Amino acid sequence: MMKAIILDCYGTLVSTGNGSITATEQILQRNRIQFDAHEFYRQWKYIHHTLCATVPFRLEADAFLIGLKKLYETHNIEGNAEQDVKLMLQTLGRREAFPEVHEVIAELSTRFQLVIGSNSDHEPLLADLSRNTIHIPTVFSSESLCAYKPNIEFFAKMLAQLSLQPEEVYYVGDSQIDDILGSNKLGVESIWINRKKETLFDGIPKPKFECKDLTGLLSIRT
Repeated sequence: MMKAIILDCYGTLVSTGNGSITATEQILQRNRIQFDAHEFYRQWKYIHHTLCATVPFRLEADAFLIGLKKLYETHNIEGNAEQDVKLMLQTLGRREAFPEVHEVIAELSTRFQLVIGSNSDHEPLLADLSRNTIHIPTVFSSESLCAYKPNIEFFAKMLAQLSLQPEEVYYVGDSQIDDILGSNKLGVESIWINRKKETLFDGIPKPKFECKDLTGLLSIRT
């Protein structure tokens, strides 16, 4: 019997929007750099994910700074990374929830224990939940767990603190690697919120359910 639903935040409950690209554009403009913002951010995001997948554990804010410094070195950019990264960090905690979130959470909370578990520093995650009036009392961040998805420790630490077994939980998220593959490593059933209408990558286990948005969760029973 399923007792709890653990929800990813970004891309699942809250849209990431265009804030990261806008911040990247501002950084490039500040330094008068002729560089495509989408490509610059793609490289930055790749370095960021690599850093978050290695030990020792780093806060996302620190990974953003280290990544920007590496890009400046790679492309011979004479910028002040410590100052410039603030433009990116200021976008965190200022994102908007998807329109169906409140209705779905209100209904699901009558049948399941609801939990947030998301890759994020703790403060901006709480800020986004608060500003969007998403009231779920139990919130885990990568900072609070000292682990990032898809690392199995992220999921194992949550279940240990919740005193739940893998077969008692659904994990809901939008990322094939972080959410579906990550939760599957621990034997947790995943629910894929496939807003982008993607097909499953090779090697990704089939989720228990696939939904076009959160309203698909309303048909799920214990």
